[in-house]
Parts: sequence; C-alpha cells; structure tokens
Amino acid sequence: MTTTEPEELDDDTIDVDDDDTPEPEEEYVPPTKAELAEIKAALKKANDQAKHYRLAARSGQPAMGPGSDAEGIAAETDKAITKAKAEAVEEAEKTWKPRLVKAHALAAFAAAGCKTPERAARLLDLDSITFDDDGNPEGLDDQVEELKTDMPELFDKPRGRGAPRGVDAGSRAPAPGKKLSATERQLQAAGLL
Repeated sequence: MTTTEPEELDDDTIDVDDDDTPEPEEEYVPPTKAELAEIKAALKKANDQAKHYRLAARSGQPAMGPGSDAEGIAAETDKAITKAKAEAVEEAEKTWKPRLVKAHALAAFAAAGCKTPERAARLLDLDSITFDDDGNPEGLDDQVEELKTDMPELFDKPRGRGAPRGVDAGSRAPAPGKKLSATERQLQAAGLL
C-alpha cells in the first residue's frame, strides 16, 4: 500500500470566509415622540379601515369607506345603467312603436268601418301618435276621424237605425180577426200597440 502524501496547500488557494464576523450595524435610535405619535395614528387608521372592511364582508355589503374608490365606481355604474336604460328605450321605440301603432290603427279603422284598413293605415302620421301610461294610443282617433271626413270612399256608408235592407219589419199590430190577450189589450189601451 502506498500512501500518498497530502498536497500542501498554499494560503492563496484556501478560501477563508472573512464575512462571518458581524459588521457593526448602525446604532439603534428610538423614535421621537412625534414619530411615535405619527406611527400610532397610522396604525389606528389602518385598524379602523380593516374593521370597516371586516364588517362589510360579514354583512355582504360592498365596502365603501372614506377614501375608497368604491364611491367613484358606484357613481360610474349608476351613469352606465342610466345610459343603458335610455338606449334601450330608444331602441324599443324605434323597433316596436311603428308595429304597435299599425296594430292599433288597423283595429281602429276596422271598428270605423273602413273597407281597406291596410291602405288607410299607410295614410297616417305615425310620429304624431303617442301612448299613455296604460299603453293606449293618443291621437289615433283624431286621425281616423279626419281621414273619414277627407276620404269617405274608404269607409262603408253608415246605415240608419232600424231594420237592415231587405227585411220587412212589419206592423206591430196583431193580425185582424185574432183574439187579443189581456196584455195586448192593455198595451192597445195605452196606445203602445
């Protein structure tokens, strides 16, 4: 067995860590009374804010505290909702109002005895017809009456009261030679028969 001798190491090759010795730190200086009061005020503010958020989280409400951005977000949300509602109303009026006016107009012309309600409905000023809170059209009846006056050929001629054409209403008096009942005699005496 051969023994090898350890190599001799130079001082230059040995890694000696000289950083293990603690360096002297800056000397601790306690805060002044003013700094301590400032730190305590900031801590109290942070604790109050944390308490507010904890209570809000427990109740399920959004945490809108002083200095929070939630108030600004809520205002922007309200503006966006108002704008969206206005756009929806405008879109609904643009899309559904002409259809609704036409349906009411066709019904009004049919009730007025119009021969061709579709043709008459095209003559209306749709923009001047509005709807009340109950959904009833306002201004439609006036236009129908005006059209009835201006263009009577679109409408059936009104019939007078009484029996329809071709029907003989006859006399109310009983046929001659027929015996009258007691009620009929009373009506005849009163001049109603």
